[in-house]
Amino acid sequence: PPAQRAAPAPSRPAPVRIPAAPASGSPSAAATSAGRTGGAIGVTRADIYLAPDGSDSGDGSRTRPYATLGKAVSVVRPGQTIAMRGGTYRPDRGVALTTDGAAGRRITLSNVRGERPVIDASAVPASDWAVTQQADHWTVQGLEIRGSASHAYVCRGCRNTVFRGLSLHHNARSGLTLRDAGTEDNSVLDSDFHSNGPKPGGGVGLGVKFGSGGGNVVRGCRAFGNGADGIDLGGFTTPVTVESSWSYRNGNGFTLGGGGTTAEVAHVLTDDAAWDNTGLGFNDEGNAGAVRLTRNTAFRNGTGFYLPSASAVLTANAAVGNAEGPEPVLADAARSEGNTWDGGGAGPSMFATTDSATAESPRSADAALPRTAFLAPDGQVPGARMAAAG
Repeated sequence: PPAQRAAPAPSRPAPVRIPAAPASGSPSAAATSAGRTGGAIGVTRADIYLAPDGSDSGDGSRTRPYATLGKAVSVVRPGQTIAMRGGTYRPDRGVALTTDGAAGRRITLSNVRGERPVIDASAVPASDWAVTQQADHWTVQGLEIRGSASHAYVCRGCRNTVFRGLSLHHNARSGLTLRDAGTEDNSVLDSDFHSNGPKPGGGVGLGVKFGSGGGNVVRGCRAFGNGADGIDLGGFTTPVTVESSWSYRNGNGFTLGGGGTTAEVAHVLTDDAAWDNTGLGFNDEGNAGAVRLTRNTAFRNGTGFYLPSASAVLTANAAVGNAEGPEPVLADAARSEGNTWDGGGAGPSMFATTDSATAESPRSADAALPRTAFLAPDGQVPGARMAAAG
């Protein structure tokens, strides 16, 4: 049977100050504009600076940076950029992002290029989420958040926000969660969510759940070592697109709906891979919608494709080496064509390699998925088109 998980109880932290500890090392020199343009993640100039050895009595300039994210987000305005210098920040309360950006005047929260800011949330009370965002038109990139006794980052009813190059790990409940009505046109890109709630049935890596809103995309992400689901769309009643993302060594890999709702949701998954999950690779969790799965791979999970409720459309998917065998569990209404169980290549020899080491290696400075031949289909056989071998 599929692994079960409980819905999180609604809660929200107060928008309070975050004190920080001194950095363990000196920040390197700052490097042109926000965003990823084919080079390293990060900004080279900003309107507001933070540093672990800064002070909230400063002016937020590069020479007199603030110490806390709470201070920075309290003064930021549409069109501005907040840059976090490298080092470890140690908040003792949650922080809330509540100022909206605007189309053409986004707010950016970013690392400085070449530097690694780490938010160690281990001193934040379990009643607080480390970061709560209730604001639109943000770009959040290049941050690491770890150690929360609850959720690391929750975006409630957010619109037009881009998350990129994040590493959210070793949090008790989830890495990143997008939730509630009005969750629209957000992109989660090139990020890792791992080791959250590592006990069986525990935390979730990335969740888009318990809400609604169109235009949400997950691309180039990895979710691994999470106790419950790697990527969880439970209870989200509008289709989400998940592309070129990998979920491995979790309870379940990809959970595609349900969560106690009766909505029929046609999520779209393309070129995704689930491997070494103890439960299910791809799981409809009671969602009867017309989920569409094209060129996805389930390898060495408990069950590869467990879709007993969905009127799914499955095309050119691969199920290989799963404990319960190569056959999927599909609803009578499902349509299946060109998958391994329909007569395509069905053994490990269909892949260029079954050694996952390169796929699980660190990302490069631009935060792209590592180049790998792992599970790359040999020729035109079914399965996910993995990142090309270098």
